[in-house]
Amino acid sequence: MKPSKLRRHLETKHREHATKCTEFFKNKEQELGQSRKIIKKTAIGSFKENALKASYEVSMLIAKAGKPHTIAEELIVPAAKAMVSAMVGEKAAKDLDLVPLSNNTVKRRIDKIYKFERNIIEDLLFCRYLIHATAEEVFSTFNEFLTSNGIQWSKCIGISTDGARAMSGRLTGLVARIREINSSVVWHHCCIHRESLATKKMPEELKKVLNESVKIVNLIKARSLNSRLFEQLCQSMDSDHRQLLLHIEVRWLLRGRVLSRVFELRDEIRVFFTELESPFALDERLHDYTWLAMLAYVADIFTHLNVLNLSMQGVGITIFNVEDKIEAMIKKLDLWARRLSQRNFDSFRNLTTFLESADDELAKEVLDFFIQHLQDMRCSFRQYFPLPDESKNWIKDPFSLDIDNLMGLTSAEENGLIEISTDSALKLQFKENYLVEDFSTVKIDFYAMGHIPNITGAIDGTHIAFIPPSK
Repeated sequence: MKPSKLRRHLETKHREHATKCTEFFKNKEQELGQSRKIIKKTAIGSFKENALKASYEVSMLIAKAGKPHTIAEELIVPAAKAMVSAMVGEKAAKDLDLVPLSNNTVKRRIDKIYKFERNIIEDLLFCRYLIHATAEEVFSTFNEFLTSNGIQWSKCIGISTDGARAMSGRLTGLVARIREINSSVVWHHCCIHRESLATKKMPEELKKVLNESVKIVNLIKARSLNSRLFEQLCQSMDSDHRQLLLHIEVRWLLRGRVLSRVFELRDEIRVFFTELESPFALDERLHDYTWLAMLAYVADIFTHLNVLNLSMQGVGITIFNVEDKIEAMIKKLDLWARRLSQRNFDSFRNLTTFLESADDELAKEVLDFFIQHLQDMRCSFRQYFPLPDESKNWIKDPFSLDIDNLMGLTSAEENGLIEISTDSALKLQFKENYLVEDFSTVKIDFYAMGHIPNITGAIDGTHIAFIPPSK
């Protein structure tokens, strides 16, 4: 705001006002102030949006507190008017009449908040930093948060964790500490973690192929010069890809893509190592027919496992979806083993491509080794994923249940289930592909019964399911 710069601006941008007197600019300043008052008054006068927002916020507070929706009209509005009238004035208190908080309105607000397009919405409860991930510290963090926010442990119906001792320990683990407060809590071992454990055990030969492939990738990707040279080589050879994918142990879902990329760029890697004269002799592996066949097989297996892993994640995935995917994978492993025994490699894309381009034939010892690995993986999957509990099938199809064979239900729940199973109108609306959506329309709280848990979860995360606040 230097005077010289202001004068230059006036004389260059507003030349027609350069010779005006001081009173002219003072009048302009007053006109600007009046315009701002009018704009401010208009914004304050449009209470509709603010009143609507306040209505939803009050409804949210009522729902979180678990209070009846009638409390807004009976208590909250009169109390708010009394406080505003005493502290601000009678005029400001009358403005609260614009906030729609009747009994029916609050009920509609709560319904919209907790039932979005007839679906149950999963959300993040809270996030805290832990110095030591011990069972005691994790439980203390949970308990402190729930206590400070007025959430009762009796509302907890299920918990999903990994299999670490701090989480699932029988005596002092997190689950054991929660069950001391609420013995009805159902624990689920995270399906993502179980799938990881089921596929972690590998024969030494395949593990050696995996480790050597990682060394090849790191030798090229860890050095910027090698990475640039390799990119130029791929470009000059007109390859489908220009770079390898860096393998990181934490990002274990990327393993299948990393191995597939190494297999697809095996010729480029062979040429690169020949020119580089690598002292690690890794280029010898790229001339070994058996090693390349194992690389193709491992890349295909991890690609299939990644597809399975991703299919068990996402919104609305329940324990029934997971059981179906796992049962399908176990049957696929049996089928693939039978196909390999007949030298049918259609289920393994990279292996099929390699065998078709090679002049040699896969040795029977290597083929038997692949078959044995598939059979071992099949046994490992069954160990971590037992057969589905058929007594829970009534949840998927409540209209074909046998009430005499149901276990673990109270009398009230059995009565309500019979009413559902005989409701012809509800049967017409029932859709098997949207299990959570269908039960969200039923007035019986099946989530409170703990029979429809959502068991997706991260390997390093802990999921706890709570009953929504009563309306």
